[in-house]
Amino acid sequence: MDKIKQSSKNITPYGGLNFIYNAIHRAGIDKFLDSQIGNRSVLARYSYSDVVLSLLGNSLCQGDYISDLEHLKKKFHKQFFNKIPSPDTVEYVCQELKTATTTHVTDNGIKHEINFNNALNSSLVALCVKTKQLQKEVDNYILDFDNVVIPTEKQDARMSYKKIKGYHPNIAFIGRLPVHIENHNGNTPARYEQLETLERCFDNLDAHEIKIKHFRADSASYQKKVVELVTKKAGNFYIRIADFEDLRLHCSQITTWEKVEINYEIKEVASTLYRPFGGDKEYRIVVTRTLKKDMQIDLLSGSCYNYYGIMTSNQSFTNKEVIEFYNARGDAENSNRYLGSAV
Repeated sequence: MDKIKQSSKNITPYGGLNFIYNAIHRAGIDKFLDSQIGNRSVLARYSYSDVVLSLLGNSLCQGDYISDLEHLKKKFHKQFFNKIPSPDTVEYVCQELKTATTTHVTDNGIKHEINFNNALNSSLVALCVKTKQLQKEVDNYILDFDNVVIPTEKQDARMSYKKIKGYHPNIAFIGRLPVHIENHNGNTPARYEQLETLERCFDNLDAHEIKIKHFRADSASYQKKVVELVTKKAGNFYIRIADFEDLRLHCSQITTWEKVEINYEIKEVASTLYRPFGGDKEYRIVVTRTLKKDMQIDLLSGSCYNYYGIMTSNQSFTNKEVIEFYNARGDAENSNRYLGSAV
């Protein structure tokens, strides 16, 4: 015979959140968040963890704006987690945590604005360790670094290279886990002060004893000091190189090309040693070449091909393995878009 149980709890379409919040509480994540972010005034009604967990619930219930917290608060009262602040309180708390924006003006009068909170970035890594999604014993993590343009009509947003107003943050992922986020304004290119961003990122990972086996990034990371940094901090790196004159001239002299199938397409690929940045140190570059649609011969190289290169310190992977491993960073690019759409 079925048993009927009466409950005074409010029935809500968001009842599934109770299981999530209960698991978070049992794992001590709420207290951990406060230990990482800090404690508010004893007179404050809501802690930092209350705000973070409220925003989590808002996101899980497909809330698009902070104002949607009003709807969550109305539907979710008298449940396991009920310390849901108003949107005004959330914005006030965020003001407490904000850091000053650094402004650099170039000789050409271009203004670059950068904002980051390194303590919170360190807390991102600490939270991943706390939840055992990252472990000190593992030595083969892959760090993917990328930039994404987030369209916005905010008053301080600037025009990006995509000809839309927005922000242009740097984001580092290990799998689907964001471990470092720094915001740049829309007009600031991905290359700008990337070295400093990566230094902070690797310092935080080192502090939590997270070891990086592979580092992957696009052509914005093709910088001498960045390459030197990731050579020290990661077991292997993979950085895309855009088609430019010196590379084109170098690749046009390659005589042996092999045909391999990648993503159901036959590609012509080769490995070559190349000295970038006008230096003496040689790096392996795995090159893919494709015929130009107009078959126009380049006067400098005497070639009618476009070249796509991946510079790497990995000497054991085959050409195909390097290309396929690098292409797998597309999942991190998707994570960038997901995270950006939630901002």
